[in-house]
Amino acid sequence: MIDANRIDYTIEYPVVAAYFDQKYCLNKGFLSSILIEELPLYNTVCVACPKNEWGQKVINNWNKVFRKLKMTDEYRKITEMGHTDERELQIIRAYYDKFLKLK
Repeated sequence: MIDANRIDYTIEYPVVAAYFDQKYCLNKGFLSSILIEELPLYNTVCVACPKNEWGQKVINNWNKVFRKLKMTDEYRKITEMGHTDERELQIIRAYYDKFLKLK
């Protein structure tokens, strides 16, 4: 709606705005972000399934795949995608090394 000039602003995570600007805006750099101080340095993402045998199997498979995936350069690039602020990238890189040590 912003790109179509139907609204002037929206509240969104900076990484989402940067990704949208890079991928979809006809005029690159059309969108900009203002840092919101209350945003956490990083977000925790969870996967949930029903608490039954099938759900446990899915979670176990996910954990097995993700432990391998998170070690790859490709996944690291995905975590940095859309981040255009060098300060954000430094924070992501610092926490990523700690993230790799998690089971």
